[in-house]
Amino acid sequence: MCLLGVFVFFVIFFSAHILEFTVEPSDTVVESGQSTVLDCVVRASHHQSSVLIQWLDQDGSKLTFIGDSYRSQLTNGSLYITSVIEEQRLTGKYQCIATLPNVGSIVSRIAKLSIANLVGFQEEPRDLSVYVNQRAYFACHVIGNPSPKIRWLKDERPLIIDDVRMAILPSGALEIDEVVESDQGSYRCNASGLSSYKLSNKAILHINRDQEEALHVTPPTFIAKPLPGTFVEGQNVSLDCAANSFPVPTITWLKDGYPIDMK
Repeated sequence: MCLLGVFVFFVIFFSAHILEFTVEPSDTVVESGQSTVLDCVVRASHHQSSVLIQWLDQDGSKLTFIGDSYRSQLTNGSLYITSVIEEQRLTGKYQCIATLPNVGSIVSRIAKLSIANLVGFQEEPRDLSVYVNQRAYFACHVIGNPSPKIRWLKDERPLIIDDVRMAILPSGALEIDEVVESDQGSYRCNASGLSSYKLSNKAILHINRDQEEALHVTPPTFIAKPLPGTFVEGQNVSLDCAANSFPVPTITWLKDGYPIDMK
């Protein structure tokens, strides 16, 4: 049993040094009906012409391409799909296998092929009233694949971002620090995908100019709270939190009830 284990390890180790991927398939998002190529390029230390490249589909079955009107294999081994259509079960996970006869095989990473979509808003900006020098926050959480590009409009015109006071957060939200009277107006976000876009509802930022009232001691009021969610391991996650009070509040993050050391 021990000798068999050593033999299997030797075959895998040996073949991995004779065969290697120079290009592996990567996750790809395309518009419905668009063509695409999943790359698979292999280099062999010898007998390059003898290398056999095969593809596995989402079911783990080897593609034969017999009677397949949508998929074919290029001369370099890559997979070409003429038209990615959901109904034809062309989306999903793909993997290529490179084999050198009498030596061994290597298997590529798994690549996911999906169709672009822009589902809609999970959270949109809401009307907000703040005092001068307080903070404003407008949510813009959009579900889409790939992640949509977020742009903000103020009074129906593209917002010119003041890099000192304004930031578009990874979540897509707009945060404005130390608001001034000229910040008052309407705000909405524009989420754009590969070939489509969606506009959020319109939110009004009202600036309260009563400075005497603004200096009264007030408890913190949240203007943004983190949303619950389910995420894929390794995925980047943005949890937003913002509040106003006088004096300016300090925000501390807790995980399972214990403070997080941000250092």
